Amino acid sequence: MSKTVAFVLVAGLTAASPAAATDIVVYSGLELEYLADPAGAGTGDTTTLSSYFEAELGSIYAGIATERAELAANNELSAYLGYRGSNDAGLSYDIAYTHYSYPALTGADYGELTLSLGTSIGDTASVTGYVYFYPDTGLASTYVEGTLTLGERLEGSVNFGVYEVAGASNESEWDVGATFAVTDEIGIDARYYDGTEYVDSYFGLSVSVDTTLFGG
Repeated sequence: MSKTVAFVLVAGLTAASPAAATDIVVYSGLELEYLADPAGAGTGDTTTLSSYFEAELGSIYAGIATERAELAANNELSAYLGYRGSNDAGLSYDIAYTHYSYPALTGADYGELTLSLGTSIGDTASVTGYVYFYPDTGLASTYVEGTLTLGERLEGSVNFGVYEVAGASNESEWDVGATFAVTDEIGIDARYYDGTEYVDSYFGLSVSVDTTLFGG
């Protein structure tokens, strides 16, 4: 399955220039996430397994991602296409379109446009801003992420976002946590989540593996 997906991504990116295939890099990753009572105290813990395959050619990238939840209705499949890079001043940028689909549901699919801008602060910190726009509803959301190196393999991060709600006031959410790099490819993240629309705050723990399938 992984070879098939990788081939499709590579073929799409090189359709206009087959000779560029040698410059393609293909990435893959898995994440297992555990959340403690995310819908409120006593409602039950959840576990989600996510995966992705991504092909990159220069600044252009495309990928397919899946999210398998305990409830089939929450299973998610997404495909995305984007362009990213940085300028001489060290400002990174990324613009992408993602289409989300839910195989077990009818009429739940939607699209998302994303723009992000980021910059480093010295050698140990960075700040990135994100804007999300949903063409199907006309709603938008904005998020800010800050990261700080806490050790050779430990990084802390904080996220804060405000999102629009149809027919209601804006809501906000935030999280704070730390990620430990076990190896260059394996990371463990512990995080605390809260928000104005949340029933209760909750904790999460995830283990992720990210690797390069070929290229690079």
